[in-house]
Amino acid sequence: MDQTLPILQSQANPLRWCLAVGFGTDKKQIIIRGLHLKGIKKVLIGSIEAVIISQTTEMIILRAPELKAGSHAVFLHMSDNTILRYEKELFIEGSKPATTTTKKLMLSGFKPGTSVLTAQMKKDLLVILKSNRQSKSLLCVGHTQGPTILKSDARLAMKRANAVCAFAKQSGYKVVAASYQNNRQLGAKFRRVDLVFSK
Repeated sequence: MDQTLPILQSQANPLRWCLAVGFGTDKKQIIIRGLHLKGIKKVLIGSIEAVIISQTTEMIILRAPELKAGSHAVFLHMSDNTILRYEKELFIEGSKPATTTTKKLMLSGFKPGTSVLTAQMKKDLLVILKSNRQSKSLLCVGHTQGPTILKSDARLAMKRANAVCAFAKQSGYKVVAASYQNNRQLGAKFRRVDLVFSK
């Protein structure tokens, strides 16, 4: 029997989900349980797309791709083009878990309500990118400030993440994905994008 854990909507922020995925004993299927799963159009395990066998509003059954031992990130591609990333949610047993070193840096300076990179932000971003040339990949996580969290904040945070990712791609970086986080705190440091470099 497949052993799975549920997706639960976050009480603090209904726009984000908490994901837990479990393998069955035959390791041939991944089952995702939760709510409103019809909005997911594609699932990636790392860089590998998992084939969707069946999908309802409360359950998705995937054909498990061949994966190396260790922890793997899960990417949910939503119908509105939002990509949600869940770090180390999927673990494959093996002789030795795969290890990944990550480094997170912050780019702030966005004006309230905008996703435009200013000239100074572009200069700062170039410095960050040049100092991390040895990294294999990059994840961009866009942020918005509070005090309230609106439906439009998710789109704005994703636009900020995509703006930074697009700039990084032009500089030759392999961008894994863009994601977002909406904050209830106020201040310039919450109008930012986190750059997570993987080595």
